[in-house]
Amino acid sequence: MAEHLSAAGNRAWRAVALTSHLLSAELERQTQADAAMPHAYFVLLAALYEAPGYRLRAGALADYALISPSRLSHAVRSMEASGWVARRRAEGDGRGQQVELTDAGVDVVRRLAPRQQTAVRVPLLGGLSDAEAGALAELLEPLNARLRRSGPGPHV
Repeated sequence: MAEHLSAAGNRAWRAVALTSHLLSAELERQTQADAAMPHAYFVLLAALYEAPGYRLRAGALADYALISPSRLSHAVRSMEASGWVARRRAEGDGRGQQVELTDAGVDVVRRLAPRQQTAVRVPLLGGLSDAEAGALAELLEPLNARLRRSGPGPHV
């Protein structure tokens, strides 16, 4: 593997880094404005929404969101206080915990997802043709997979 990037590689790095920063800031701003919650909480709620039965083991949820178990515990306590999630003993072994989306949590995801699409996704990607969007996905998906494999792990 090369130790230094070419001029084109450096240009691509700057573009990816700036896009990541701008996108993170806009998602945080939009989620705070629409739901008075950190965007990280919406990521957790959306993961639960997409999971079978609206529930995941706590460890799997932390791994998905790339956060430590203690950070997840803090987030779940806060979201529990808001009525969006509930903790349950894991089915089968009873030792672990599952985090489950409540009806109020389902409502929050259903309310925020369209707003996020209008406020962030469409302005960011709406100007791309289907071919350009597909090409962008083809470039980013392997990079995401590589980062997940070699990144810092769940203890971000």
